[in-house]
Amino acid sequence: MRRRQPRSSTTQAADCFSPRFVTMVFYSSSDGTHWTRLAVQPGAALLSTAACPPLSTSNNYACPIYRAEISMVPGRNEMYAWFTYFSSTGDSIDGGIWQSLNGGASWTGISDTAIANCGDFYGCGVQQGAYDLELLAVPNGAATDLYAGAVNLYKCGITTLNPMCAATPFMNLTHVYGCAPIAAPAHVHPDQHALAYMIPASGSDSGNALMYFANDGGIYRALNGFAGLNTGACSGTNQFDDLNQHLGSMTQFVSFSQNPTDQNTLLGGTQDNGSPATSQATTNPSWVNVLGGDGGYNAIDPAAKSNWYASNPDVPPGGLGIQFCPSGVKCTNGTFNPVISSGSLGGDDGAFYFPYILDPRSTSAMLVGTCRVWRGPRTGGLFSALSPNFDTLGEGTCSGNEVNLVRALAAGGATDTAGSKVIYATTSGLGPVDGLLSTPAGGRVWVTTSASSGVPAFADVTDNGPQGNINPNQFPISSVAVDSSDSTGKTAYVTVMGFTGGTGHVWKTTNAGISWTDFTGNLPDAPVNAATVYPGLSQVYVATDVGVFASATSAASWTELGPNPKTDQPGFLPNVVVTALGVFNSGGQQLLRASTYGRGIWQFNLVVTPDFQLSVSNSPQAVPVGQTATFNGTASALNGYSSSMTLSCTAGITAPPSTCTPVPSTLTPGINTPFTVTASGTAGDYYFSVQGVGSDSNRVTHQASAVLHVVTNSADFRLSEPTSFPTVNVGSTTTSGPISVTATTGFTGAINLTCALVSGTGSCSVNPATVTSIPTTANVTVNAPTLTTGSYQLLVQGTSGATTHTLVIPFNVGDYQISGTQALTVGVGAQGTATLTLTPSTYYSGRINATCDASSLAGATCSLNPANPIIVNLGSPASLAATIIVPSNAALGTYNININTQDTTGAPSHNFTLSLTVAKTFLSHLQPRARR
Repeated sequence: MRRRQPRSSTTQAADCFSPRFVTMVFYSSSDGTHWTRLAVQPGAALLSTAACPPLSTSNNYACPIYRAEISMVPGRNEMYAWFTYFSSTGDSIDGGIWQSLNGGASWTGISDTAIANCGDFYGCGVQQGAYDLELLAVPNGAATDLYAGAVNLYKCGITTLNPMCAATPFMNLTHVYGCAPIAAPAHVHPDQHALAYMIPASGSDSGNALMYFANDGGIYRALNGFAGLNTGACSGTNQFDDLNQHLGSMTQFVSFSQNPTDQNTLLGGTQDNGSPATSQATTNPSWVNVLGGDGGYNAIDPAAKSNWYASNPDVPPGGLGIQFCPSGVKCTNGTFNPVISSGSLGGDDGAFYFPYILDPRSTSAMLVGTCRVWRGPRTGGLFSALSPNFDTLGEGTCSGNEVNLVRALAAGGATDTAGSKVIYATTSGLGPVDGLLSTPAGGRVWVTTSASSGVPAFADVTDNGPQGNINPNQFPISSVAVDSSDSTGKTAYVTVMGFTGGTGHVWKTTNAGISWTDFTGNLPDAPVNAATVYPGLSQVYVATDVGVFASATSAASWTELGPNPKTDQPGFLPNVVVTALGVFNSGGQQLLRASTYGRGIWQFNLVVTPDFQLSVSNSPQAVPVGQTATFNGTASALNGYSSSMTLSCTAGITAPPSTCTPVPSTLTPGINTPFTVTASGTAGDYYFSVQGVGSDSNRVTHQASAVLHVVTNSADFRLSEPTSFPTVNVGSTTTSGPISVTATTGFTGAINLTCALVSGTGSCSVNPATVTSIPTTANVTVNAPTLTTGSYQLLVQGTSGATTHTLVIPFNVGDYQISGTQALTVGVGAQGTATLTLTPSTYYSGRINATCDASSLAGATCSLNPANPIIVNLGSPASLAATIIVPSNAALGTYNININTQDTTGAPSHNFTLSLTVAKTFLSHLQPRARR
């Protein structure tokens, strides 16, 4: 049960027409310094002196108030109060809306039955009163419009005929979880957090109630609350304006993940806004929602980058779930499937946003935190508890209501067959007020350096600081980050989410928690929410409530990350809580990403190199001979690039057209600085580049591709690709795809077709090589057994007399890998099973036949499961179990068991060797002890 100290205030209100302040539990003041408790409290006996004594130590902080809101009508001595509290089971209870017409001398209850029964399938009453609760009284002539904000937004007109909102009850203005379509009257986001109004005395809005509403989705406005917000019917319309279109992201991110090699691909988890994702992070602000509901922690598999994991909050009992989708940014609600549940974890529940990570030292293991740590296969299956229950220190199931729910996980160091040997887990805590009154203590750090040894190997290292406990105030230990430059995994940082008084916000260990060093240094006294280490620059970064800070890992000396005046970078982060950090390091880019709770995701260049980028927006184009195509392009400066650049047309796959003129030919890129390229030429197909060469000392050069098809006015033919070329398997020499050959009226003649690879080694061919009957279809076959996984292009050229047309066809090459148990020990006459994984590359999917050869050990048998063919879907690894039976007469020793796999088309194929050790079987015969 959550409790609040009666002297803790969640809201204050002031009457600007009289020198008076009111706060909760309800006190009044004429100067804001000296306060007197109201003799009569709203809620009748609920908030009496007996129920809520000052400091409340006598009743263990059991005053039935957790959150409250107050609103006053200026100049009338009229005010309203609304409060909530928690039941013994943690349910939010409505303490009621109360009215005082005499400055708090007495209170009368306002009927809020229509709020409790709001007509929606979810979100009525104060279901989330601890999170979203607002109240606003707006004078409407002699009457009062009372607005109540919870999940929904409600309004009641208080008049002489409706003094208590009983005759005409509260209207549900928003119906965020009701109506068809949902939220039909308003299309306003749920979870109201702030309400404000003004009534202008002049201008076009004179006399109107100009209102603003802030919620989890941003800010909304009503130009006249008097006349425009008057219906609770699904068929009606309330006149709200969405002000978020040009405000920038207001998304509240809980966490995010990033593709390790593609800076544009990100996956997030957000409060009330699902799991959004993008494959155009640096070029397009629009994201798609791949999984609905509240989004929690998530992960992108670095070994199979289209394998995505996402989660929704854990609502006990049995509400924990992790879902998997193998389609990357193309994932949807329908393609995510549960792979891990409470049932996978011994019935455990964890935190509302429960943490899990893909073990960075394993291609298959996942770690999940409840009130203990679990490890198992990331695609689902049997999980093992590695740690004790951090609350009871025993083996009991986690209910999700523990103090020491796992808050963060990290892993590193050496590995064994199960994954990382070194694992860190940090837990939540109740803070310096409730924490000191609760058992057990919260906010702990646990470490194991031998994870496979299980529960006994996990140790609580919280009390190993210079003065003992590194978190005496029992704040949540919000994150832990391992420094991967230490191959032992024993160097790590933990962060404390609380106002510690100055020190103790960040702690560092170099020996897996045997001792700690306070790494707070000159950080501000504010909660620290996340940390990440970037060995490439020997830097550690922390996310706080007041910004992101960086320090060398050698000694604590923190600098807030913000603008470098010489590079014209954007400024510091908005004034918002930063929830997570991640470093992107690939392709020459070194970026720090930061998610925020209310202003989206941001990035910061860790190594700033002035640069520019080019783009052409309207390619390809087709024009008749004699006409000119105009391509529209932009040049954008990056990282403060300030030099001029020269534009020209250069060869790409083909030469540029004979006339190709950039305008202007020289420019200085700024923000999307426009240019055009006019192009024309003889009939043909041109795959060329627009090139920019900078005047800087490095002569920075970039290209943007453009395609121009110049068609004749007379009879002609065309080449096109009716369908995308199929994926070419590594080693294949027979993969083929169709091309279409068409012609305009009057074309006759033979067309000779040739093919060549534009990238990669190998060849391709067209069959038939000559076509005379048009329209027709020809087949292109790729013969490139040496190509490795990746993306390539081939070029088909058709020639008829003096006319030549070119078609560029992109294609992908896919492969799979086999990995798993490398060594197995089996006793004489016994059997053992090795677990293997067939992991597809980005582009591979197929059917694989597998065989097992145990002939090196006479009499041994080896069987595989599942049976052939094994289906491997795009981005989804497949498991393969090899069970070996050792004969009773086998000689002791080590034998090689060969597992051979091959795609049913013939390629690719991969073999795997398992080292089998045959050992002596020991039997223990126990004699029962005689009874005495």
